[in-house]
Amino acid sequence: MIVLRINLESEEEDENFKNQYSVVSNTPIGLLTAVLQIHKGGSSLGSFACDTTDEEKNHHLSSSKEIIFIDSTSSCEASSSTITILLSATKVGALPLAVMIHASQSIQNYINAFQLLKMNFPQCFGGQDHPEVFMSDDSSAEKGTLAVVWPEAKQFLCHFHVAQAEWRWLFLYKMLVQEEKSTLMKLFQA
Repeated sequence: MIVLRINLESEEEDENFKNQYSVVSNTPIGLLTAVLQIHKGGSSLGSFACDTTDEEKNHHLSSSKEIIFIDSTSSCEASSSTITILLSATKVGALPLAVMIHASQSIQNYINAFQLLKMNFPQCFGGQDHPEVFMSDDSSAEKGTLAVVWPEAKQFLCHFHVAQAEWRWLFLYKMLVQEEKSTLMKLFQA
C-alpha cells in the first residue's frame, strides 16, 4: 500500500478536487487498488493508498502477525514529505506490508496514514487487526500513534536506534576524546 499526500492550496482547489473525485473512493487500477481520502485539519491533506497484489499477499503471512518493522525517512524531496514503511520479517527476508508518504512526522499525519491502512486492510497483520510487536525508531510521534491506533501491540526499539542513541549520548560528554568514545561504543555493542 502506498499513501500519498495531496496539498490543496485554496478552497476553490478543494471544491474542484472534491467535485472530480469522491472523498473516499476505492478503485481497482490494473494490479493496484487505489484508495483516496481527504483529511481536514489546519490545511487540506489527502491520502492516496495503493495496494499491489504482492503486498496484499503479504498481509496473510503468519509472520505478519508476529513482528512488524516500521521505519520513517523524512525530507525526501522538495515538499519535505515523510516515507513510512511497514515490513514483515520472514525466512526469505523483509517483505513490505505498506508504504506511506505523508506530509510530516506529526502525530496527526501518522494517524491519518495508519487509520487509512486500518480502514482498508483491517486484518493485514496475518489475518489479525494488529501484530504482536512493532519495532521502530525512537520517534515519539510514531510511537504515540502506534499506541493510539493499535494499543494491543507491544512496542520495541530497534537495536540500531539503541546504538545510535548511545552514540549521541557519548557525544554529549565533551571531556571524552574521540578514542575514548569509540572504545565505549565498541564495549556497548559487544
